[in-house]
Amino acid sequence: MTGLIGRARVAVFLALACAACLPACGRQKGGNTKRTAERFLTYLVSEDYTAAASLLEPGYAQQQNPDRLKRSWDTITRLTGQFKRERGVRTETTPKGRVVAISCEFERRTMDLWLLFDQQGRIISMRLVSPGRSPASDQEKRAPRTPNAPSKPTRGRAAA
Repeated sequence: MTGLIGRARVAVFLALACAACLPACGRQKGGNTKRTAERFLTYLVSEDYTAAASLLEPGYAQQQNPDRLKRSWDTITRLTGQFKRERGVRTETTPKGRVVAISCEFERRTMDLWLLFDQQGRIISMRLVSPGRSPASDQEKRAPRTPNAPSKPTRGRAAA
């Protein structure tokens, strides 16, 4: 009987410990990636490209400086129309990291903005894609090539 009570206490302790950890599930060391992604989009829409660039990983921020972010956003809105609203946010874990996908409704079409995050919660990559695609399955389709491997099979020549 004493062993049964002891095991019950351990089970209750473990259940409480797991319940205490649940709010942190899905968050990386750098904080809430979903909230960061929504702030990034808000900065783009409000044309605060310096603030948007501050959410990028420093190496990526050198490539995507505020001027380049402005040119990219201007191109997007020229092709899709002005941003109207956010339609939804989802997160996925991929082999490369955590992706937050924001469904964005523009005047002429809806697109998904994919933001890839590092372990510190900083944006290390972004893509604008047609809605309904999955970042995880998209990365599986893009398997890395072997270095020095030909990109296309050669015709009429025997392999050396």
